[in-house]
Amino acid sequence: MGWSVNRSTGLTFHRTGRSTKGYTLITPGQDNAAYLLDIDGRIVHRWVFHSIDPGYGRLLDNGNLLMSGSDPALPDPPEDEPTKEPPPFERHITRLGGYKTTLQEVD
Repeated sequence: MGWSVNRSTGLTFHRTGRSTKGYTLITPGQDNAAYLLDIDGRIVHRWVFHSIDPGYGRLLDNGNLLMSGSDPALPDPPEDEPTKEPPPFERHITRLGGYKTTLQEVD
């Protein structure tokens, strides 16, 4: 998915009769928060994270947010070099899939 300086961002068109009612959860890249948007694109709730760089989030049945994230102090993942030995296991043992290190539930 791309982004263009020539196109507006945000909710640009909404056909009420064809929309699925509900909320949308987004976690923008390079942001320290997750946002819950209503059907009109307004922010109805925001979760701010200070100890992790948030990744993928999911709303739970109890209303809490389950968020995966990365420790900001963790070194960048190694470049994919198939001919090179992998880094020491101890260095990457804390990583979850997709280089995430933390799973956090917030209310």
